[in-house]
Amino acid sequence: MKLFLKALAALALLYVLGFAVFLAALPAPRAAVPQVGGLAVFTGGSNRVAMAIEALEQGYSGPVLISGVNPDVKLNDLAPDLAADVQAQIELDRKALTTRENVDNTAAWAAENDLKDVGVITSTYHALRVRLLFAWRAPQLQVVIVPVQPNEAGLGALWREYHKLLAVPFLR
Repeated sequence: MKLFLKALAALALLYVLGFAVFLAALPAPRAAVPQVGGLAVFTGGSNRVAMAIEALEQGYSGPVLISGVNPDVKLNDLAPDLAADVQAQIELDRKALTTRENVDNTAAWAAENDLKDVGVITSTYHALRVRLLFAWRAPQLQVVIVPVQPNEAGLGALWREYHKLLAVPFLR
């Protein structure tokens, strides 16, 4: 019984240390979008779409995919003040319901648009799992993660994302 309790304590310690490593590995937010062939925005968190729109307003000319958009949301809801020619650069993906589907749909979109590299705008806490999923599901695509600081990055959101990251090898 003592051996079992020691093993359980060791596992608990590894689990908590893993969370600390996860927190330490979170990337800093990027101030600007890098030079890439296209941009993909993974919805589900604050400031993601805003960063892509800001890049378009500042002259980014590549295509933009906003993945995971609610079927009831229209482009005008997301970017009402963008000029029509700029709005024409944006494609909405309403099919993705999960991060894995965001990755798959982004890879398909990149192939359709003959893109060699894509900047993926997502939250800082989401970046590690997104990078891992791209490495496994779309290794042919060069991906530059563009982390943004979300408004909702509290301990609860970080804890949930850590658990999702731990599950990735089993769900890929």
